Amino acid sequence: MKVKVAYTLGIEEVPALIEDIISDCRKSLVDQSERLRIPIHSHEKIYETINQVRKKMALVDSKLEDCVSLADGYFNAISEQTNPAVSTSNDEVSYISQDDTDE
Repeated sequence: MKVKVAYTLGIEEVPALIEDIISDCRKSLVDQSERLRIPIHSHEKIYETINQVRKKMALVDSKLEDCVSLADGYFNAISEQTNPAVSTSNDEVSYISQDDTDE
């Protein structure tokens, strides 16, 4: 099951959050690539494993989309800090996470 979680953090914390999410995605990609080392003797096992990997890959894709959104929000906030006449920001960036409780 996927769950959306939103919270607010200081702008200075955003780069580390993005790095953490990307690191988690990298680990998931490695883990899933290892799962694909399956013998091709059982149709059921191949089908089950590939479908599980595809679900995990979809979650990785969602997390990477989150990183893009976070980076956009971060760079917009930084830009607004340098041009305060246009700024409506309070120096906070909202993060929405998708998590899979089956991991």
